[in-house]
Amino acid sequence: MKTLVLYLIMFFAFLHSVRSQVSCVLDSSKRQRITGPNLPNSYTCYMEMTRGKTSRWGTGFLIHPRVLLTAGHNFAWYPTGSVNTVKLYFGSIDSATYLASDTISLVKGINKFYKSGYWINWKINRDYSIVILPDSTLYKKIGGCYSLNAIGLMQNIPTPVNITGSPGDKDFFEIWTDSTNSVENKGSYINYDMFTEERNSGSPIWIKTEDGFQAIGIHSRSNGECNAAVLINENVINQIRFWCQSVNLPF
Repeated sequence: MKTLVLYLIMFFAFLHSVRSQVSCVLDSSKRQRITGPNLPNSYTCYMEMTRGKTSRWGTGFLIHPRVLLTAGHNFAWYPTGSVNTVKLYFGSIDSATYLASDTISLVKGINKFYKSGYWINWKINRDYSIVILPDSTLYKKIGGCYSLNAIGLMQNIPTPVNITGSPGDKDFFEIWTDSTNSVENKGSYINYDMFTEERNSGSPIWIKTEDGFQAIGIHSRSNGECNAAVLINENVINQIRFWCQSVNLPF
C-alpha cells in the first residue's frame, strides 16, 4: 500500500513537471489605461509610501472591508528605514480624480504585517504583506473588494487573467490594465507574460467570476523571461487570517 501511494505521488509530481511551460514575450503595447469609472479598478489603489525620508510608490488592493493586500517588498524593512506612512488612492484616474483616499500610519505587528526573508533565493511565494485599515470607511466608499478563493497546487488557472496597477513608466496616479491567456501555476507562484514596471509591485492578478472579481495573485517581480506573482493559495489565505486574528479582526 505504501508503495502504491509513493508511485501515485511520483506520478502526479511528474504530471506537474511536464505541464506546458509559458513562453513569455512581454509587450507593453497591449496595456490599456483606465480613464473612467471601472471595476475592479475601484478595488485597486495607487500607493505613495514613505520609507525613512525616501518616497516610494506601488499598488495594492482591497480583499476585506479592513484589509489591504500588496507585495511584501513594498512594506518590508530596508537599511534605509521602514515604511511608516502610506497614502492610498482607490479608483485612481489622475492626481485630481479618484474614488476614495486615506493616509495610514503604519506599525509592524499592529496594522502592518509581512513575511520576512522573501528576498532569500528569490522566494516569490513569501513576497506579500497586508495593511489593516482603521475602519471600513474606504470599503463603504468603494462599494466592494476582490474576493479570495484558494488556488490549488495542481489547479489550472482560469483564463484570461488580468493585472490592474500603476506602472512606473506612466504618470503618477495612472492605472493601467492588461490580460493574457498565457499563465502557469507553479504551485506557490504563477508565471505570466503581462508587461509590468516597478510601480506594479503589489498589483492584483485577478479573474472575472460569476460573482465579481477574484484575486488569484499578488504581482511580485520578473522571473526569467516572464513576470511572476505570489499565488493566493491556502497557505497565503491562512497566513492573512492569522495576522488578522492576532489583532482580533475576523477574516
